[in-house]
Amino acid sequence: MMPTATPPMWDGQRNCWTAPKGHFLTLSNRLLKQHRHLIIGREYRPGERCNARCKSAEGPYCICSCRAKHHGHGRWMRDFVTVNEFGTRYRHESWHWLVTTSAR
Repeated sequence: MMPTATPPMWDGQRNCWTAPKGHFLTLSNRLLKQHRHLIIGREYRPGERCNARCKSAEGPYCICSCRAKHHGHGRWMRDFVTVNEFGTRYRHESWHWLVTTSAR
């Protein structure tokens, strides 16, 4: 699903797979073609305010308090339909989780 030079890596501390940022959308879209739903976890900082830099961004990479909903005016999510979402704390970090399905 990804170039062999940049495979997903197992994060033993967090017990999850991680993908290089540059392949996030490609991997997510390919997984959604094979599976009905996908759970996407993203670290974010609740105290970091969303600003113009975030809203005018092109990619999906954001850790501010908007949880990437406003990032790039939300364009990065155009291929996803949010089924559910929730937040958790893990090792003193805030995580936002999206349960998604394909918009296609």
